[in-house]
Amino acid sequence: MTRIGVVPSYPLIFAAYEELVATGRLRQLDDPALVDLLGNQRAKYEAAQSVVGYCRDIIQDPQNALERHVEYFYTTDQMTEAGIGVRYDFAVLAADRNLRNKVFEAIDVHGDWLARQTEIHETTRKIGERLGLK
Repeated sequence: MTRIGVVPSYPLIFAAYEELVATGRLRQLDDPALVDLLGNQRAKYEAAQSVVGYCRDIIQDPQNALERHVEYFYTTDQMTEAGIGVRYDFAVLAADRNLRNKVFEAIDVHGDWLARQTEIHETTRKIGERLGLK
């Protein structure tokens, strides 16, 4: 459940790209493939950013639904993360159709989100290759 609730991101800064566009130097690059990759990277990133809130909400829904069924407590006097325990009734969890559906939706959306981020990362790698970076 903890891994499902994480919305990983691949943050990018587009200052150099924006400067190339603003000054007209992007058109002067003598590498059409690189120009396409740069534009695609920006478009993919903006598309991902436009749905990040939606994805985050759906991905975190199971955790919210789960909180109705679990009790967290400390198992030691140190009150550290390593000493956190959880009480729950698995039969009750398994019987909660709403929770099961939210977990299903979260896994599906999580996979979609990771695919978007992987695609952005792969485009960045291709840009690096075009620029001769490793």
